[in-house]
Amino acid sequence: MYRFVMVDDHYRTHWRFRDFFIERTDFVMEKACYSAYEFLVYIKDLELEKKPLPDLLVIDINMPIADGASLAHYMKIFYPNIKILILTVHDHEENLFNATLCLADGFLMKPFFEDLIIDAFQRIMNGEEFYLDPRTTLPYPTIIEESLVYREERIRNVNPFNYSELERKYLIFQVMGLPNQRIAYLLDLSIEEVKKLHEHMVVKTGVSKLPKISEDSNLRNFSISHNLARMADFRAFLTK
Repeated sequence: MYRFVMVDDHYRTHWRFRDFFIERTDFVMEKACYSAYEFLVYIKDLELEKKPLPDLLVIDINMPIADGASLAHYMKIFYPNIKILILTVHDHEENLFNATLCLADGFLMKPFFEDLIIDAFQRIMNGEEFYLDPRTTLPYPTIIEESLVYREERIRNVNPFNYSELERKYLIFQVMGLPNQRIAYLLDLSIEEVKKLHEHMVVKTGVSKLPKISEDSNLRNFSISHNLARMADFRAFLTK
């Protein structure tokens, strides 16, 4: 039996998944989260209580505030054994590239049907390199092969500046747009300690030397462009 968690800001998506799996024994829906932060708190609670983590994470790539791509990238850095299936309403080349570049294990479009969901889950948990929704009109396998090669070269386990785990987590949470209070909770720090960590990273990354239009924006841009948080986006792939 495999346990999975949904992260999607649309309640109808949660209801449909519950209906699909209510009588199944091979896959069990363990939790429905409506935001990346809610899921991160859930994972933290599981670890504190020393309970097993889910086997599979289903994420909507386009969510407000903390997007699904940032969450997927974070999970694959710090929880690489958890499989990830990306959901999207758009059959766009950019979404497919971003699904692969954020290290996900599969790409499925909305609306979806029970047979497609089950097929995706089974293939991903059986170790298929990357599951692609068969309804896509995008050029497969070229688009997948190229983006998978690119992500192996540029993204997986990239830490060119040898930042600590705390520093990397802060950069990702900052890119997610989480406020200091939530970052403090996730990192077990006080708000004052988070502010000091922010000042430290502004100096350490060198963004303090950039024009001070916005330190936060400069730090986010630095993190994304160096594959430290979120993923190298579609434009980065096109200019590789």
